[in-house]
Amino acid sequence: MPVFLLVLGVGAAVLVWKAPFWAAERRQRRHLAWLRTASADDLDVHLAGLVRHAGWERFEPARALLDNRGWTDAALLDALESFVKDVLQEDVTTGRRGRESNEFDLYDAGFVAVREALEGRIRDRSN
Repeated sequence: MPVFLLVLGVGAAVLVWKAPFWAAERRQRRHLAWLRTASADDLDVHLAGLVRHAGWERFEPARALLDNRGWTDAALLDALESFVKDVLQEDVTTGRRGRESNEFDLYDAGFVAVREALEGRIRDRSN
């Protein structure tokens, strides 16, 4: 009986320790699934929120993302690529690297995940 209680206690401890990690993985999988299935306009609304949150309205290509007009996947990808290019150019100009760079923020905020989802959708349609 004491061995059973010990095993039960260890199992419960592992569950308590791992549950937050499993929940985060599930949230990430759901978000990536949403990115793959959301309409281009929904992705644009998402991107506009990311632009505003990062304070990157100052970049000229951000205006296209903030207009929230009817998009195709290819057109939204082109607008996003133009925006990313300008954001990364600022890193080159200022010499910022690592965690202080815009490149880090692009990955951290989720811009790159949206780009990868759009590229995947376009690639899947062309096959």
